[in-house]
This record gives sequence, structure tokens and C-alpha cells, in this order.
Amino acid sequence: MVKDYGYDEVLLHDNPTLNLVYVSDAYEGMKAVEKEKIYAFVSSLAVSSYQLRTHSFSNLKISGELDTKIRLGFAVRKEDFMLFNILEKSLNSISAQHKKEIYDKWVSVNIDKIDYSLFLKIFITLLLVLSFFAYRHKMALNYNNKLLLMNKELEDLNAKLQELSQTDQLTQISNRRHLDITLAKEIKRALRHNTSLCIILIDIDFFKRINDTYGHQKGDEVLISIANILKNNSRDTDVVGRWGGEEFLIILSQIDIIQATEMAEKLRKKIRNYNFDFKETITASFGVTQYMHDKDDESSLLSRVDANLYEAKDAGRDKIISS
Repeated sequence: MVKDYGYDEVLLHDNPTLNLVYVSDAYEGMKAVEKEKIYAFVSSLAVSSYQLRTHSFSNLKISGELDTKIRLGFAVRKEDFMLFNILEKSLNSISAQHKKEIYDKWVSVNIDKIDYSLFLKIFITLLLVLSFFAYRHKMALNYNNKLLLMNKELEDLNAKLQELSQTDQLTQISNRRHLDITLAKEIKRALRHNTSLCIILIDIDFFKRINDTYGHQKGDEVLISIANILKNNSRDTDVVGRWGGEEFLIILSQIDIIQATEMAEKLRKKIRNYNFDFKETITASFGVTQYMHDKDDESSLLSRVDANLYEAKDAGRDKIISS
């Protein structure tokens, strides 16, 4: 504000934390605001209006009024009674309409008030936009979670279907289809890495007599028990499966004919000594053979082990024939 205006006492009384900067006149003060050296210039409405009309200021406007009002007036020395009377008569002779015309001539300015309703509208709009995106984000998260759950359920279902397609439903070991696929893979692996591969074919002795004597339910129980014996007494890397009917096949990778025959002997004894809760003893016959890299394919390998199995049965059953 202009130095020695006297209004600074009022401002500082109501706003003691204000940092007042004094200038020599109104023009200097308004120029300082224009150049953004100070935040605002405080002056009378008449002076501010006059400066705006007579000088070129950019980006300046009268933005508000202070609450405290100071009325302008004349002052004369006590001894100048004649001058006082002249001024009184002159002022009283001016009509209200004329006063308004004078005021409008010299103080023709619009006071721009801050329109907070615009900020409120912008705030509400932004709030609505943010709420919409928050809602969409939540919906997307819920949708993604549902998709993840559905994918997990599909993966579990596919795993179950895969297991069902490879598992014999009665004995819960590998079925014929899975044995065929596994044997083909193991033959390729043995060829590629030049490793040994053996298979054991097992047939339950006189199984038809078990079904005829005790019924098919008891026969199924025998099949399940023998499947568990074979599985529980084989290596983790071996593949044990039901070849068909009462026949079982074991695929043994990286094992030679001697080791495979020893395993067959262990399995034969386990079956013979198992308590099936029958009067007679349940036994099984075994055929064992080893894959020959330079001679065999899948068909010849299976034919040889099958021949060995039937030779074991012809030899009196509960026997092992290996070649």
C-alpha cells in the first residue's frame, strides 16, 4: 500500500501476520502487482479505478473489498469558518442523482468476486469421474479374480481328466493307453541315451477259477490287492499298469535283465505270501525281457515278454522266465 495512507493500522490490527510492502504511489503499487513482485495492492476504489483507466495494466483487476470502510472527507483549519461554510453549502447543493453521476464518472469499475461455485462444480465432476474409475477398477478386479478362479478350476479339472485318461478305474494304476504311450517314450529315450530298458509282464494264475468260485467282486478285490503289491514294491521311476484283464505290465528304465529278474522274483514272493483271505494260495506268473537297441521295436519287445510269460505258465505257473 501507499506509504502514510493510514489504513495500514487497520489492516495490521485485524491481520497482524500480514507482510506489508510500502510504495510511493498507486501506480508503483499496481505495477508491482503486475510484475508479480507483490500479491496485492490496497487502495481506495476511486484511485484504483482511475489508475486502471489511465494506464495500461495487463492481467489486473479489482478482486474484492475490505470489510473496514473509511469514508473520505474534507478538513479545514479551525479559523477558516468561511471556507467551511462554502464547502458545506457546495456539498449540500449537490443532489443525490448528481452525486451518483459524479461517482459513476470517476469510479466506473467492476469488482470481480471469486466464483467458488465453479470450483465446486469442478470438484464434484472430478469426484464423479474418480468414483466411476474406482468402480470400474473394482469391477475389473472382481472380474479378473473370477477369471483366475475359473482358470484354476479348469486347470484342476484338466488335471483330473488327464489323470482319469491315464488311470485304470478299478486298480487306480496306469491303464493300457498310458502304458503304450510310456513304453514308446522310454524306448526313444533308451535309444537316444543308450541306456537299458526292461519290462515285466505279470498274469494272475487261475484267475478265472477265482471269479467262478468266489464271484467277480472277490476277483476285483484280488486285482486291486495285486496292483497295490506291484506299485508299493516298485521304484518311484517305474511305471506300473494294468495291461488288461488279470495281466499287469511294469516298465523299468535304466535297469538290466538281471536286476529286472530280481525285482520280478521279489514281487512273485510278495504275491504268493500275501493273505488274500482264500483257502488256496494266489500266485502269478512272470515274463521278463530287456530291450535290444539294434534289434527291437515296441512290437518285438512285447511279443518276446508275452512269450516268456506263457512259457512260465506252461512250466507250471508261479514261475519267472526272462530273456
